[in-house]
Formats: sequence, structure tokens, C-alpha cells
Amino acid sequence: MYSVQPAVPAGKQSIRQIFQKSIPFFRALGRYILSRLPMAGAFFLLSIAQCFSVPSPYALCCLAALLYANVKPKGALWGLAAGFLFRVGWGLGWDEWQFAACLLCWPVMKIRGKSKWILPLLTGMLLAVRALPGLLGAQDTQTAILIIAGVLLGFISMPALYRAARLLGSRKKELCEDDLLCLLLPGLLMIAGASRLLVFGMNLGYIVSCLMVLLFSWLIGASAGICCGMGCGLAMLLGGQGALMLVNLTFGALIAGLFQGKKRILALLAFWLATTAAGYLSALSFHLLMILSAISAGILFLIAPEKWLRKCREWIHRICWSQPKENACLRLKMQRWVRAIDAMADALPHSKVPGPDPEEESEALAESLCQDCDRLPICWHEKYAETKEGMLALAKRDGDEEGYL
Repeated sequence: MYSVQPAVPAGKQSIRQIFQKSIPFFRALGRYILSRLPMAGAFFLLSIAQCFSVPSPYALCCLAALLYANVKPKGALWGLAAGFLFRVGWGLGWDEWQFAACLLCWPVMKIRGKSKWILPLLTGMLLAVRALPGLLGAQDTQTAILIIAGVLLGFISMPALYRAARLLGSRKKELCEDDLLCLLLPGLLMIAGASRLLVFGMNLGYIVSCLMVLLFSWLIGASAGICCGMGCGLAMLLGGQGALMLVNLTFGALIAGLFQGKKRILALLAFWLATTAAGYLSALSFHLLMILSAISAGILFLIAPEKWLRKCREWIHRICWSQPKENACLRLKMQRWVRAIDAMADALPHSKVPGPDPEEESEALAESLCQDCDRLPICWHEKYAETKEGMLALAKRDGDEEGYL
């Protein structure tokens, strides 16, 4: 018996074929978008960040560092465009000269030279293009001083940002302290940008900072958590937020670090209590939005999959904290030193070191062995001679065994 399959209508068949043929296209499109999303998000946050209550120059500096290090900033234009639209839509000020200077980065950063001052000089020129209109239109002296201070900060930060860009391009697995600090600098600047965004009234930068402090305190300890909290707090302070966030993060890291490696819920409860107490003691009032932000970060910390935390721990342990790099020459020298010391020890005569007096040794043994014994009156009163003879024999035997080096 043969079963006859019902015929599929021509319209449905063509729709199915079109759908099957479009699947690879949508997969490629998704991979394309996901590959550019992190860079786009980073430049979106950098473009809306503030520095001393004036627009930050760090979007321009980070873009210049990436281009000079020959790292393709995939998605940077998306992030800058989103930042411009966000500024226009939310009334933050257009800051059109920032985006104009960023567009000039692509042709300017093609200039190369052997001098190490080429990159700072080129960045200084772009920062001048970005800052001069603000200086000319400044309403008072304080605004002009803040604009100059922001330009100087961007100029000084260029070596660290360039090193971070080279590390991103090389994908170096082992990092030293300087590498880690250079990579943390753009991350902290992005937190300064995120501190201008609100999610249901809660500060997004503060939520991310609480989550980072919890991770560092639980994975490494209180010292790393305090450093992370101070860095995030200073970044948000630079972005125009209050100093209360810095106090909360630092005190929360100190208490949460006491539960390093223990159950996550214990570290989280300690962090909540510490941040709430620090906020109340600093301002003599409860800040509901800050408490809700810490609770939101704590929920993310609790629901984070264990494999993600394991990867974070492995990444942290791969960092070389000032450990000397051994090479073949150093190992060979150490082996030669060991052989030379062994030869000198073999050449020296083995002298006998006189042991302690048996009488004194027996008294010391009696004090240590018989101090809390219930038979002390019997041994040292009724059987004194036998006990004394046994202690002397034990002292002599120990002296004979330990008399040679």
C-alpha cells in the first residue's frame, strides 16, 4: 500500500522556499549587528558623557587611539549617531563640534611618524577643533576653565588609551597591572556616560557600578572591591554625580569583601546593609532610588549563571600580578648557583655541635611533659629516683640524635 501525500499549494510552497532561502541572510545580518553592537554601545556612552559638567572629550580620544593603533572601530559611527540623536531628542545640547571632530579622525589619523609625540599632537589638534567653539561661546570664566581642563585631561590620557587600543587589537591573554589599568580607563569613562541615563528613575551607571563592586568583592576580596568602588565613584563624580555614590560603593565593597568566596546571598545582604547604612549616615536620610538601584544590581548578581562567574574568575586569575617572567637564561643561572652552594657545603667539615646539659634537658622535659599530669605526686615524690633516671636517659638519647648538623 502506498500513501499519497497531499499536494502543497503553489502559494504556500513559494512562501516556504522564500523563508528557507532568507534564513542564512538573517543569520548573517544578526552576526553583523552583534559584532558591532559592543563598540556602538561604548561610543554612545562616551559621546553623552560629561567631564567637569561640560561635554566630555573622551569619545574623540578613544576613537583617535583606536584608529592610530590600526584597530577598526566597527560600529563606532553607529554609536556616535545614536549619541547625537539622543542629545537632540532629550535636550542635552547638540555638541555638534564633538561629532565633527570625530569625523575628522579618519583622515587625520592616517598621518604616521616615528616620533612618539605624533599621536598626542594630532589628538591635540582635534581637541582644539572641538574646544574652540565652546571657548568662544562660553558665558563665564568658569565654563572656559572647565573646557580647558577637559581638553588637558583628554590629552594626558592619550598614552593610556593608545595602550588599551593596542591591547584590544592584539587580544593579549596575560595582563600586568599597567595593562589592566589602561583597559579599565575607558570602562570607567563609559560608566560616567551611563550615569546620565535613568532606568525607571534609577541611575544606570550606579547599577553597573554596584554590580562590578559585588563581583570584585566576592571574587577577589575587599581590597579589589574598594579599588573598583572608588574608581566607579570617581568616574561618576567626574560625570557630574554626587559624592554619595562614591561613599556607598566604597563602604559596600569593604563589608561585602568579608564574604569572599562564600554564598552569594551573604555577600549581597552585607552589601545592601552597608550601602543603606552609609547613605543614611552621610545624608541623614534614605535615598530610595539608590536603594532600588543596589537591589537591582543584587538581583542581577544572584541570577548570573555560574559559568559566567567561573569565566570571570578564570580571567582574573590569568592576570599576572607582578610575577617575574622566568626564561631559560634565568633558570640556568639558578641551577648553577644551586650546584655551587652544594659543592661548598660538601667541602666543609661536618662538626659536632655539643648538645644541652642532660640535667637541664631533663628538667625542661619534666616541665613540659608532667605539668598537668594527674600522677605528678606519685612519680616525683613516691618514685622520684626512677622518674629522674628515666628523664635523664630520654634527654641523653635526644641529644645524641640531634648532635650533628
